[in-house]
Amino acid sequence: MEKIIDYKKYNDDYIIMMANELIRLSGDLKKEKNLYKLVNEMGFIIKTDTLEDRILAKLKINNEKVLILNDLYSSYTKRYAIAYLLGQYILEYKGEDIFEIEKNVYNDEKFKSIKYELFACSLLMPEDEFYKIFDKLNKSYSIYQVLDKMEKTFKVPYNMIQYYYEYLEDKYSKDIIETPIIKIKKYR
Repeated sequence: MEKIIDYKKYNDDYIIMMANELIRLSGDLKKEKNLYKLVNEMGFIIKTDTLEDRILAKLKINNEKVLILNDLYSSYTKRYAIAYLLGQYILEYKGEDIFEIEKNVYNDEKFKSIKYELFACSLLMPEDEFYKIFDKLNKSYSIYQVLDKMEKTFKVPYNMIQYYYEYLEDKYSKDIIETPIIKIKKYR
């Protein structure tokens, strides 16, 4: 198998497009069975095990593709770890006979991990659906309540919702008015 992505195309739009294509092929990934079906169709075997507490999940390729999820974490965190490692696999795997990666609680390589985070968010929370639900909830609840309700809707960890919200705010808040005291962002 050859390298799947050219680093010249390693930009946000390309990563989002790849995630959207997987959603198109596999359906609504808020449904747990669809995420696991996607992973199985990609040839992965899913196992669970008790790993070190700093490790959310591991992906190993050596004759077969095995995704090992850490029993210590919630189902929301496992979904996030699956999506994150799928992104890392799609963006990094070059056809090696032996390929091992793990998703730790903390990331060392910030640039690359941001790309995998974006892939995971785009896969599990399509942007248009994210904003549709956000806008609806934002009319009645505080931002913290909105993020909490979205966590339950998308079945992903709160910090993933928060990361994606901040990413989208930065993406669409191009007009920033600066005053000597504060920066005011215009809403979309």
